[in-house]
Amino acid sequence: MSNTIWKMNQNLPKGYSKINTEEGYLNSGEESKEPKEGNNPNNKNIPTEINMQVNNPFNGKKDNGKTNKRRKRLTIIAIIIIVGFMIYEVVSLFLDEMVYIYKKIEYDKNNMYRIKPIFGSDINEMRQFVGLPIQSHHRNNVKALLDEMMANLESEYQKMRERKQTDVIISMATYPPRYKYVPYTLYSIIQNRVAPEKIVVTVFKDHIPLLTKEIQRFIDLGIIELLPARENLKPHDKFYYVMEKYRNNPIITIDDDHLLPNFLIEDLYASYKKHPNCISARQVKTKVFKSNGELDAYLFWKDSAKKDAPPSFTIYAQGVGGVLYPPAIFNFTADDLDIMKKYITVDDSTLNYFELRQGTKVVFVPSDILGIGFWEAEREGLCMQVNNKHFENAQLNSKNDIAAYELIRPMQAKISNN
Repeated sequence: MSNTIWKMNQNLPKGYSKINTEEGYLNSGEESKEPKEGNNPNNKNIPTEINMQVNNPFNGKKDNGKTNKRRKRLTIIAIIIIVGFMIYEVVSLFLDEMVYIYKKIEYDKNNMYRIKPIFGSDINEMRQFVGLPIQSHHRNNVKALLDEMMANLESEYQKMRERKQTDVIISMATYPPRYKYVPYTLYSIIQNRVAPEKIVVTVFKDHIPLLTKEIQRFIDLGIIELLPARENLKPHDKFYYVMEKYRNNPIITIDDDHLLPNFLIEDLYASYKKHPNCISARQVKTKVFKSNGELDAYLFWKDSAKKDAPPSFTIYAQGVGGVLYPPAIFNFTADDLDIMKKYITVDDSTLNYFELRQGTKVVFVPSDILGIGFWEAEREGLCMQVNNKHFENAQLNSKNDIAAYELIRPMQAKISNN
């Protein structure tokens, strides 16, 4: 027995008590308070051999097993957290480069176009829009597309000048956070099947020093005309200054963050020739009236319009798809400028107010594809700003709602009479 205990003591891990062969209790270097065999009421008449089994220090291995399991669980949790964070970063990067394509994909029973955004990250959709060949997956990214566009820019512009010419002015406005999207939009315009007379980009004068090298190259090659804005009218810069300078030309306004199809100018110009006194728009809403005859809130207006709808005051042009305005359509006054400043982030509703005031109707130009837009730009856009002001009949939750209520609703009699 003594030899067995001696071997056990030799193999004890550091910190474990040694077994006293004479006393039958554990000894860690100091006198133990554990009672001897004869004085222990709980171990009375229990032989030393059994007492040693009860107090065997190697029973601590069970605790080591539990500790190891705990460590494994913590390690697994840590790995899950790290992997989750990595997935989050990858998804965030994906969303930053994600684009979506608007397509009118179905009719309802009333022959109304419905516009549905289809989300995806396939840059080959964009490549097809700008006439570039499909690339393999490893080059399927926005930066590669930009590099190729800039390399082909001069030759593609020369091809555009050889196509059928129109007297149309293409107009867009931009500002520093959107500069990175502008080259894609401009490149898609020079791919159009018919050519505009000019492409004008309006920029607030204080933002001109911040132009990117890509935009500057468009200027240097004579592809675009840079038009400085005296005041920062934000989205109103898109039409105000260009209409002031080019009064005798039809003007197509576009957004600065979309690739537009190569038939955009052709379709809008054909509509203008058919309806020379009307505004032609590729994306629209249709105003809706309540049962009591009042104009309903902007939020409840129908998306799009009937395919063959005649020009109407009930049709509301949305700038995102491209809108053509006939020559000399507006004669803006100082009061009109004040209205633009009051509704500084709302160009569609402000323009609709001017249209209704002077009796100009809107005609819908249906199209299978509206364009491709950057999702990140949509999140940055002014249209995403929310206002929770309450009105008497509805809670209007956007600045378009407010402008529609305050500017357009007072003209509901004209709208209802069409």
